[in-house]
Amino acid sequence: MSLGSSSSRHRRSGMKVCVGGAKVGPRTGLPLVPCPKCGDEVVELRASELSKIPGQIFFKCRLHEKDVPGTCPFYMMAEKYEKFVQNMGGTFDHGQDVDQSKHELLDEVARLQDELGRVQGLVDALENGLVMVNADIQGLKAVLGSVDVKCTMLMKFGQLGLICQLVVALLVVLLVK
Repeated sequence: MSLGSSSSRHRRSGMKVCVGGAKVGPRTGLPLVPCPKCGDEVVELRASELSKIPGQIFFKCRLHEKDVPGTCPFYMMAEKYEKFVQNMGGTFDHGQDVDQSKHELLDEVARLQDELGRVQGLVDALENGLVMVNADIQGLKAVLGSVDVKCTMLMKFGQLGLICQLVVALLVVLLVK
């Protein structure tokens, strides 16, 4: 949503525009959400030409008063407010209300929980596979130990012992892979 998305008629009128039951800013068309600090109404304003930010659009709590202690502190420039609203529940269409956003977020949470369950199932299957591979490795080690003992006995017979040593070395290489 861009800051210049509302019609020029609304920019000149200075009044709040209601689209689909939701109040929106007259210049930007951004939804006017409840103040995150106190819950009161947020308003959209344009800075006077004599201010430090002439002509810039900003949002503030209706109860915010500049440099007055004890008033609501909520105040944001338009670009930051737009990001703030988007972070509340994604991109807002003018007709979309907060309840709809809440339901969409709950649906997304349910989808992510289902996905987490699927991933957990994959992890469990991998763990079972690792247990089986570990059992195979233990079996190969037992065979290797048996071959090693037999080769040690046969080493006494010269060349046959050398062949056995080569077989053991080959088994070790295969086992490491």
